Amino acid sequence: MSETTRDHLRTHPPRFVGSLADAAAAPDVFHPAAHEFVHALRCECGSNAFRLLGVPAAMAGGGLGYVLRSVLRVWRELRAGASGADGLAGRFSPPIVLECTDCGARRVLLAEEDDAGVASRRVPPLEAHRCRPCRRSTFEVAVVCAHHDAELDEPARRGQEEHFDAWRLVVRCRSCGMLGEPFALGRRTPQQRRIDRLYGREQAGHGEAR
Repeated sequence: MSETTRDHLRTHPPRFVGSLADAAAAPDVFHPAAHEFVHALRCECGSNAFRLLGVPAAMAGGGLGYVLRSVLRVWRELRAGASGADGLAGRFSPPIVLECTDCGARRVLLAEEDDAGVASRRVPPLEAHRCRPCRRSTFEVAVVCAHHDAELDEPARRGQEEHFDAWRLVVRCRSCGMLGEPFALGRRTPQQRRIDRLYGREQAGHGEAR
């Protein structure tokens, strides 16, 4: 029996995940939705424990508003903590960096880009994501890719893993087990996907992270 698209997408992560994919991990702990495929991550040293570093969304950017955004971010975190919500206080902007807590190796999962779409050489201050309930910062991490337009029971085609419409980063606290979603990126809206199908533009690169 030939490999189906569903089987292919389960076992073939997109290029930006690369060697971090852990084929032996159980993806159900990250609760994927329909047409989503989970790629749990593991460091090359064998550990699946990471610190997640990034720029808090409330502090992204620079210029004269930086101090104001810093104050607002503290207010948002206090408000979110009181209500039990995550919201903007728990969201990151690029660059998104994984740091193995066992060997210390760092991997840039998503680089920051300037206005021209070129990866920036400027390294903004990075902060570690923390679990809201227990405030620990060590997580199991997975990349969850959405393939809304894929015909999952059809025969697989080479390169389909690069046609994702969106992806999100899901983390699971290694202390208390709480799930979080510190980053998500959508490449095509439902309307754009319909237009692409209409004009036969289903090709590599629509959802590819750079």
